[in-house]
Amino acid sequence: MKRALLIGLLLIPLLLIGVLLALVGPRAGNLWLLDRAGPYLPGELSVEEWRGNLLSGVDVGALNYRQGDAEQTLAVALSDLQLELAPGELLGGWLVIQALRAEQVTLTLPAGEPEEPDAPPFELPDSLTLPLGVRVETLSVRRLTPPLIHN
Repeated sequence: MKRALLIGLLLIPLLLIGVLLALVGPRAGNLWLLDRAGPYLPGELSVEEWRGNLLSGVDVGALNYRQGDAEQTLAVALSDLQLELAPGELLGGWLVIQALRAEQVTLTLPAGEPEEPDAPPFELPDSLTLPLGVRVETLSVRRLTPPLIHN
């Protein structure tokens, strides 16, 4: 009985690792994760021409994110995106992006609201708490299109 319980306890972490590798290893698992993340995003995310996987590196033809309505739209478009992660670092509580490269980044910003004369200036909080530490080793953008502002 104790032996069966011990084997069962050892198989649970192996099963979890296997499921994780099945999701981040193959392309289909990556796309399934993207579909599941969609409802949690405050806007719309679309990905075109996904090649590779999160374990060995991803090339994406286009990644587009849009939030807001026609008058107050925030949009980010990335073309020819390359992403290389260090998945082993997740065990230590870090999301390490070894390389993030994009051929072009295009921003569309909503029109700002007029400032109130007595409003205090915006200040960042003293600390931001994230569930993981985030580190980007290499960030490269070949062309940044100046932000378009919708009025």
